[in-house]
Amino acid sequence: MGYISQFEASDIDSDDIDLRFEVDGVETGTTVSIVDECGHAAQIITALLDELEHYKSREERVTKLVLDNSTSWDALYKKLEAANRRSAELDRDCWTYENTVKTLLERAESAESACTEAARILKSGERMALTRAVNILLSVGECATSYQYPVVLPEPIGWKSPSGHEVLKKKDVIAALMSAGVPVEGD
Repeated sequence: MGYISQFEASDIDSDDIDLRFEVDGVETGTTVSIVDECGHAAQIITALLDELEHYKSREERVTKLVLDNSTSWDALYKKLEAANRRSAELDRDCWTYENTVKTLLERAESAESACTEAARILKSGERMALTRAVNILLSVGECATSYQYPVVLPEPIGWKSPSGHEVLKKKDVIAALMSAGVPVEGD
């Protein structure tokens, strides 16, 4: 088409074609130049080929973006799965820590009540009070690990019997508490 459109109309025999139509009972028509029409057709075909090339290039870019995007999604899914696994691990750790804290609080309460009972016995003035206090503290230690928090002993410790003799010595109480696994602050 482009080749034909390069000719001069005078170089072609019968370049003009007379087209006649009848529309709604009226005869119409026109004269068409083959060279001119080939030139128009060549321009249209060239424009269509350029547009086709543009869309092929665009399709390649879109395909590449889709492939890149799917790779990104795969990476994101892997990160999400890893985050979910980590979250489950942290939930398990949290549960473990909560139970450990509950257990420690129960042990502390048990040890505190044992210390209170031992102090009550010591204050009662019973002859074997120190032995009973140590036994109470040791019984707490049998079912649990050593008491972790130090006990602060009140001052003065010990008491005097009606005869005026001191029944308990501070160092004996400290030794008994320490042998029961209860840390003592101050000495």
